[in-house]
Amino acid sequence: MLNKSIIALSLLSLLTGCSLDGDDGQDGTQGIEGTAGNNGENGTNANSALNINLIGRAVLNAQSPEGAAEIVAYQASKKWIYAINSSGDEAVVNIIPADTFDTAALVKDNEGIISATNLASAITLSLNENTPGDANSIAIDANKQLLAVAMAATNVGEAGQIAYTSIY
Repeated sequence: MLNKSIIALSLLSLLTGCSLDGDDGQDGTQGIEGTAGNNGENGTNANSALNINLIGRAVLNAQSPEGAAEIVAYQASKKWIYAINSSGDEAVVNIIPADTFDTAALVKDNEGIISATNLASAITLSLNENTPGDANSIAIDANKQLLAVAMAATNVGEAGQIAYTSIY
């Protein structure tokens, strides 16, 4: 019995020592610096690597002084553009067909500004019929053909909601 007590006390003192934060000692001397690696190839300027041209323009809720479309998503299977528009009396998603683009309609004025449009909303999805608040984010799940719109709560400090709509 005495031997078992001595063994138990020895193990207990060893395990107690494991939990103590000991001194790690002093740092060693700095090692030899390695050889320098090869330099990579220089990159190319993004603007010259990309050919960016305006091909479509839509103006939504132009009568509102706050603006209109904020965040957009694209559904490739239908070739539709979905644009959040919370600047009016109610939050909506404007659905804009994007199967053809009449780029000839996008002509610059004397100051080099394009103010003409060649796209228009074909469907307006009212979000506030089922979910109160303003829309602030949009996503499309192409596999499940779902549109998800994050809706801020009407009152600050309250939890918002996500409105899901099938888009097949």
